Amino acid sequence: MVSEVAERPPRDYLDNFVFDTIVYEPSALEFLIESVGAERVIFGTDLPFVIADLVALEAADSLDSVTRRLILEENPARVYGI
Repeated sequence: MVSEVAERPPRDYLDNFVFDTIVYEPSALEFLIESVGAERVIFGTDLPFVIADLVALEAADSLDSVTRRLILEENPARVYGI
C-alpha cells in the first residue's frame, strides 16, 4: 500500500473548491462563509428532489449585500460561465 503525504495542510487546498449552500441550517451557512470565504460559496438547492434546501434564500436577507450578491449571482455566473 502506498501512502502519500500532502505537501501542505488540508486547509491550504480549500481554494481549489467551490462549496454550495446546501447545509440546512443558517448557522452552518455562516460557518461555511467564514471558513472558506463568500467568493467560494455558490447557491444550490437540490431541487427538484425532496431534500431541497432553501435555507440560503432565507438566510440571504441577513447577509450583507456584497456577500448576498456573490453567493446568489456573481459566483454562479463565474462558475457556470454565464
